[in-house]
Amino acid sequence: MWSLLIPTLLIFVRTVVPANDQSDCIDEKYRNFMIVPQIIPISPPEVVSDIFGDYASNFGNRIPTCATRTRPFTTWPNANENNLYSLIAIAPDLPQFYTSTLGIQSLYGLIVNIPGGDVERGDKLAPYVPPICIPGYRDFRFVCLIYQQQNRISGIKQLMYRYSTNFGNFSISEFVSRYRLGNPIAGNFFRTLCRVPCKIDDVCEERSCNKLSQSSNTCPICAVSEPCKH
Repeated sequence: MWSLLIPTLLIFVRTVVPANDQSDCIDEKYRNFMIVPQIIPISPPEVVSDIFGDYASNFGNRIPTCATRTRPFTTWPNANENNLYSLIAIAPDLPQFYTSTLGIQSLYGLIVNIPGGDVERGDKLAPYVPPICIPGYRDFRFVCLIYQQQNRISGIKQLMYRYSTNFGNFSISEFVSRYRLGNPIAGNFFRTLCRVPCKIDDVCEERSCNKLSQSSNTCPICAVSEPCKH
């Protein structure tokens, strides 16, 4: 009897434990990159899928700036069609974040009143702003967070003017508090590297040599005219 029961218990343990391990791993990534507690108090339980063509955000991976020129395709699990959601995308590493005592971030996208997971039907308070490259700076973090709203956010025209014309002076903590959004239910983040000249060893960490251009021996991740060493 015990010889039959033990394998069953092992199978049960193997199916249950990885979920907790994955949650702990995700929380560790948010803390390693100081998103928790610098930007948000706790890490969200679900994962946002932000897809930029051939690239996707994956908890701190590097995405070439040229691949982020258009707004990503964004989804998240367990979106209920009866609920409204807010999508807040911020860049916390521009200079004003460190010079202000208010924890100011730059917006690179703000959409509210999203029905279910249909981002296109939400109210766009701030348009998508592609990541920029500032020479002399290293990694920039770009964070996308999803919040479940308690109520529909009103005054859209006034809010559009406020946030679309002043996207470099945004406070996520103030916005979340004003509209009682609570903690994020889903999130993800990536980095862009701004360095001149680009160093392949730092950027080409995805080992994507299969994406080398047929016309040149240039690594498209680094976007430099040096052969990929990987």
